[in-house]
Amino acid sequence: MFSSPRPAQKNPLNVTANGGKTIPMQSSNLADALERLLDDKKGEEIVRIDLRGRSPFTDFFLIVTGTSRTHLRAMAMEVDRLASQTGIQELGIAGMEAGEWVLIDLGDVVVHLFLRETRAFYNLERLWSPESLDPGERPAWVATLRPGERPAAAMLEGGTT
Repeated sequence: MFSSPRPAQKNPLNVTANGGKTIPMQSSNLADALERLLDDKKGEEIVRIDLRGRSPFTDFFLIVTGTSRTHLRAMAMEVDRLASQTGIQELGIAGMEAGEWVLIDLGDVVVHLFLRETRAFYNLERLWSPESLDPGERPAWVATLRPGERPAAAMLEGGTT
């Protein structure tokens, strides 16, 4: 599902400016909008990781804890609704069936919705923090990525160490 490389052009969040001009929103503004939305939907422990200049596949990760599978699905549906309303093409949604980790890939921003235990297990904050650039600190599954493969695919296909 996530095996294609990042699109050449970023997904725009179109905003109408004065004079009726439509301009694309910056990825940081998209992350801001998603962060506010997820906070409004009672997402917990919202963390934004800035990957600009460190990642070829996205600019930001938003990592959010939900209280139940139902809560994760509800937040995912709200992210999907925002993307649809603003013309952002989702590159993929994974994990809705299992409901412990829902990943929504919007290109410039990848949203990770976790149950508390699952979030603690994968610990993406440690994996992607600037301090973890040492390859020895990354989980073994990171080394299994094929050229052009989006990391989200490997994470959801059972990479756990």
